[in-house]
Amino acid sequence: MTKEEFLKNQPLISSFYLNAVKKNHLPHALLIYGDNLAPIDEIAEFLAKSLFCDENLACSNCEHCKLFDENRIGDFYIIDGRNQNIKKDQIEELSNQFVLTNKEENKCAAYIIYEVSNMTEESANALLKFLEEPPANVYAILTTTSKESILPTIISRVVSLRAFPQKYNYEEGSIDPKALFLIQGLRLREDPLEIAADKTFNTVFEMAIDFLNLLVFNYEKGIDLLFSKISANLKDQTCYNYFYGIVYQVFICISTNNTDSPFKEIILGLKSHKEAIYNATIFLEKILSAKKLNYNFTLVLGKLATILEAKWQRLNI
Repeated sequence: MTKEEFLKNQPLISSFYLNAVKKNHLPHALLIYGDNLAPIDEIAEFLAKSLFCDENLACSNCEHCKLFDENRIGDFYIIDGRNQNIKKDQIEELSNQFVLTNKEENKCAAYIIYEVSNMTEESANALLKFLEEPPANVYAILTTTSKESILPTIISRVVSLRAFPQKYNYEEGSIDPKALFLIQGLRLREDPLEIAADKTFNTVFEMAIDFLNLLVFNYEKGIDLLFSKISANLKDQTCYNYFYGIVYQVFICISTNNTDSPFKEIILGLKSHKEAIYNATIFLEKILSAKKLNYNFTLVLGKLATILEAKWQRLNI
């Protein structure tokens, strides 16, 4: 992420950060959160780089920025919880590093914890203690796509900043705008054009769109589709992940009444089911935030269906 992209695409975060730096009142801990379309990891890295930069925002030209890009900043640490749970000993090791590192007065140090929601109870309590008594000049940048899963006591000790979705520009006609919107929301790092050419994605994309359209025009038939065509044709974990991600992204738009998305007709058509859609969105967020998407797909669809029918039946998934 460049300085120009940060200022243009993240006006709330950039405005807050620059004002805090100007007033010499930067919080010791920031939480960058947002949905799957938001570039929260890139924002966290840019802010960390800015802390060490000779200017207020990362310039990529000064010596400190170059050291950061080369992973040679000594007082910068990362804990990555995107693909695994964060353990207590990782937080304790982090805390010990700063006790040793930050002896020098006015020395800046920082750390990023990616997907801080993926913490064990012990690690969350260890982080809470560290946040309550932060060493001087040590700055924390936490990220999450599931803010509601973080301990309220941790939320109370950080400044939470919501990231705006990433915007990509492709040549007109190179990719279906609806497919592009959905691909950007999936938790994948492949190029959207490559995913769009994937036959598996296109098959799931068509099924998901059929399902969403049926929810608008024939609600009961849309629910039935979950157990017939979809469950019969989705055969592997990649298909399941695509389906969860696609439906989740559209449900987010319905829940937030985002009529600027390519799914305006579906959003308007499902307004009357907004409460059920919201509950389904929260459920899918928990599925997508799991360490591994290895749930029984039939049971997941079953619970999704009962939520959409405004019923709640407990299923062992």
